[in-house]
Amino acid sequence: MGKRSILAVVFLLAGTVGALAAEAVPVSAPAARLSGMRRLSESEYRNSIADIFGADIEVQGRFEPDRRVGGLLSASSAILSITPAGFEAYTRMANAIAGQVVDARHRARLIACKPADAKAPDEACAGQVIAQYGLMLFRRPLTAEEAASRIKLAHDITVKTNDFHAGLRLVAGPAALTEDEVIAFARAYDPQWFHVDPARAAAGRWQGLIASGWQTCGVAMRLAVDHFLTGSESFGSPGLEYLKWLQPVRPGDALTLHVEVLDARRSERQPALGIVQWRWQLRNQHDLAVLELVATSLFDLGCAP
Repeated sequence: MGKRSILAVVFLLAGTVGALAAEAVPVSAPAARLSGMRRLSESEYRNSIADIFGADIEVQGRFEPDRRVGGLLSASSAILSITPAGFEAYTRMANAIAGQVVDARHRARLIACKPADAKAPDEACAGQVIAQYGLMLFRRPLTAEEAASRIKLAHDITVKTNDFHAGLRLVAGPAALTEDEVIAFARAYDPQWFHVDPARAAAGRWQGLIASGWQTCGVAMRLAVDHFLTGSESFGSPGLEYLKWLQPVRPGDALTLHVEVLDARRSERQPALGIVQWRWQLRNQHDLAVLELVATSLFDLGCAP
C-alpha cells in the first residue's frame, strides 16, 4: 500500500493534535519539564495544522463545542473535556490529515526523506519525520524514549500491512477433507444426498461422494486465515465479486490455495481503512481448479498506540 512507514508516523503525529486535540503547556519551572494539557479550540487546531503542514491541507469534521465563561473563550482543562464521540471525530480528522500529507500531491513537499523500500520499514527515514514534526506538534523536542516508541510503532505497522500489494502471489496448503468431515458438514448445513449418502452418490452423476461447495469455501478460508490473515489487521469483508465451483471436491483431495492480489489501497475517505481485492483459486492434486472467487477484504490500518 506504499509509503506505509511514513504514513504510520504521520498518523501518530497528526493524532497528537487531532485525537488528543490538546497541546502541552508548562505548569511549573522549565527545568522540571512538567506539562499540563489543554484542549485546542477549533481555530487553534485549524491554525496549527495550517502552520505545520500548509494551508492547502483540509481539516474536515465535527469539533467539540467551545465554551465561554463570562464572555471569554475558556481554555481551562477543568472546564473543557473531550467526549468519546468527540475523540472519535478528532481521530478521523487526524487520519484524513495524515492521508493528505503523504498523498502524491503533498508527499514530496512535506516528507523530507524517501523510504528505501515503499513496502518495508525504514527506521532512519521514520526517525527524520518524527524529529521534524514531533517538534512542531508537541511544541518541544521528543525525548529519546518517545521517539523510539514511535519509530517502533511505524516499524510494526509497516510489517503488518506490507504483505499485500498488487501483483503479489501467495500459495498455502495442501489441506484435505475426510469422508466423515464431508458428511458431518453436509448433514449440518447442506444435506443433499450427493453430500451425505456414499452409496447413492456412487451410483449418481458424480460417481462418488462430493463435498458441499460451501465447505470448499471454508477450506479456502481456513488456509487464508492460517497463512495470510492471522496477525494482520483484517476485520471483515463486504463480499465477493464472484464465486465459481469448477470441479467436485472428493474426500482425500489435496487442496492448495493460490492467491493473487489484484489491488491494495487505502480508502480515500477513510485513510485508516485498507482495502485488498484478491483472487482465490483452490486447486486439487491434479492441478485442477475446484474453486475460484474474487473477494474484497478490509484491514484496520489505524495507528492507535
